[in-house]
Amino acid sequence: DRLKRPTIEEPIENLDPELFRATEEKREEMIKSGIPFVEKPGFEHPKSVYSSRTLDYLIENSKVILYNLSNTGEIS
Repeated sequence: DRLKRPTIEEPIENLDPELFRATEEKREEMIKSGIPFVEKPGFEHPKSVYSSRTLDYLIENSKVILYNLSNTGEIS
């Protein structure tokens, strides 16, 4: 429910600088190590759902919508 989401100010007000610093240090350490972040590259969880699909139709639709909007001021 989007009405229950915090405003942008709430997470910023409650940000713990120490937690952020520790997390950033760990991230930099992992990058410097050169070890892949994924424990088992190529492993997929048996219950995971993933499907790849082309986005060409979305790109074409957005072009049509933008064209119509710029010429008529309407989305159709």
